[in-house]
Formats: sequence, structure tokens, C-alpha cells
Amino acid sequence: MRAASVSALLVAAILALPSAAGADVVGTPGKLVGLRDVNAASDYFPLLHGSVWIDEGKGTVTEYRWGGSVCPGQTLTEGEIASLSRALDNPKLRIIPLHKNGQGDNICLTHFLLVVKSIVDDVEAAPLP
Repeated sequence: MRAASVSALLVAAILALPSAAGADVVGTPGKLVGLRDVNAASDYFPLLHGSVWIDEGKGTVTEYRWGGSVCPGQTLTEGEIASLSRALDNPKLRIIPLHKNGQGDNICLTHFLLVVKSIVDDVEAAPLP
């Protein structure tokens, strides 16, 4: 019962987010294991503004990027980056990434859910219509 109410709450939260052009894809939930926040003074800033690495289990770690020429129009707020930073230090949280394809082989993070590890399998992160 609790899992169903949590799932309903998370789906409602996703539906409240602003819609992005095109269909977002739900990625594999996993443990956040890395965060890169590229400063505007960096030579790499025109290329990308940041990325996260998610350990999906079974030896698979996937990088999701945002901003710059590899993921144009995909940005995260300072608050979202701060949330990711805090999640990186919390072993009880898992991330469910939602993404689009970017330039080349880049996977662009459009938004994400942070979920308590014990219920991550009960959460359905439906993409926005």
C-alpha cells in the first residue's frame, strides 16, 4: 500500500514538471557515483555544462550530460545540481534519470528522480506526455 502511494506521488510530481520538446526516456535506476559541474570559465563549458555517472549494477556505469553543444537546451538549475551533490553523499538514495539523445553518442539528462533505495523498484517514473 505504501509503495503504491509513493509511486502515485512521484508520478504526480513528474506530471507537474514543465514539458520538454520530444519524448524523454526513463533510464535505469542506480547509485549516483560521480558529478561534474563545469564552470563557465572552463574551456570545456561550450562543450558541456556538467554530467553525472550512474552505477546501474552488474558493472555498468552510464554518464548523463547536460548543456553545451553536446546537449543543447538541456540545463539543470543550481538547485538541481546541489540536490545531486547531496545525493552523491547519501548511500540511501538512488537516482532515476530521464534523458534524450544528444549530439553523437551523448545521453542528455533532462530531469531526474531521487528515490530511497528501499523503494526504487516500486517507483514508476513515467515520462511526460
